[in-house]
Amino acid sequence: MKKKFLLTGFYFDGYHGSMIHILEVAKELQLMNYDVDIVSVEITKKIRDYVEKVSNVTLLSLRDFDYNIYYDYVLAYHAPILTFLIDNGLKYNKIGLGTLSSFLKLEEPNILALYGVPLFVNHKNLIDLIYEKYKIKSNLFINSVPEDYNLNLEKKDSGLRKILIVSNHLPEELIEAKNILEKKGIDVKVIGKGFDYQLVTPNLLKQYDLVITIGKTVQYALYLGIPVYNYDHFGGVGYINLKNLDKEEYYNFSGRSFFRKITSGEIVNEIIEGYEKSLLEVDEIKKIARERYSISKNLDSVIKIIDASTSVVPNTPEVKIYNSHLSEIMQNLLEKRKLNEDFYKKKLRYINFYKFINFVTLGRCYKNTLKILTEKYF
Repeated sequence: MKKKFLLTGFYFDGYHGSMIHILEVAKELQLMNYDVDIVSVEITKKIRDYVEKVSNVTLLSLRDFDYNIYYDYVLAYHAPILTFLIDNGLKYNKIGLGTLSSFLKLEEPNILALYGVPLFVNHKNLIDLIYEKYKIKSNLFINSVPEDYNLNLEKKDSGLRKILIVSNHLPEELIEAKNILEKKGIDVKVIGKGFDYQLVTPNLLKQYDLVITIGKTVQYALYLGIPVYNYDHFGGVGYINLKNLDKEEYYNFSGRSFFRKITSGEIVNEIIEGYEKSLLEVDEIKKIARERYSISKNLDSVIKIIDASTSVVPNTPEVKIYNSHLSEIMQNLLEKRKLNEDFYKKKLRYINFYKFINFVTLGRCYKNTLKILTEKYF
């Protein structure tokens, strides 16, 4: 009989980082012979249809969750969901926690990370930031690349003919750079919100000579052996090379290593003048990427860490306060706001809830602030 694995994630409403990460983990777990469910709060029909098309994963609404199901493993992203599930009778054996951001409040670690439940983060800078803020030691589950990226592409010549820009927040200087490059005869396509909004796949990426992007898509391209120009709304270092690879990886290829912003003309000059040099290192970088970013290898390590850990929810006053208050807010969201698959149309309501949950709970329910929280809200 297959073991059951539950993943949690707040948003299944578009082709963005957390949704893609969680679904890729789910698909890999299926290849590892687990029966996998995902429970989410915000689900759109488009994404539900996509999940059903590409996997046998069951995507569940938090409102309709079946608490009679027993899960051998839970890997939980977005703290309020796990808290709500446990408070309502989730049956499980082992828990792991995950976070994918250093600044989004919804990504702040669940209080259980203070009590021995392992926390997994997707880049090394986040390990340091979480320890500095909460004194929690976390584990690296780096942004990883699915097995369908194990393609051997034909060796590219020195010609730069087709560029792909992947961004959901394209800065003005990149838009201007795109126009300049096109006037030079280079075909430039943009994938992301406001442009051609579709999922990035290996079959898409392999058509291009260069990818301009930040974040997870960097690892996809490096894994395939395609040069990457690392730039977006935070700025960026430019071409990823052997000299800067480790530092940019530390900052999750986000452009935040030193927030370098340059003009559209400077971007175009760097791209054209540095392309042939980037091809000289692409094979070595590809070799490193396939060693570091393989999802099967990295997920196997995650499960071993969860197996070796405790998953007992402590019955302390701190945890009781955290659980009861966060569960009350989630219950209010689910019942009074009548959350459903069309909820994404009601953005104003969601924004108001998000501000409320940020202010009242996340980041405040830890040891050093619990007394203040209790006095203020209970």
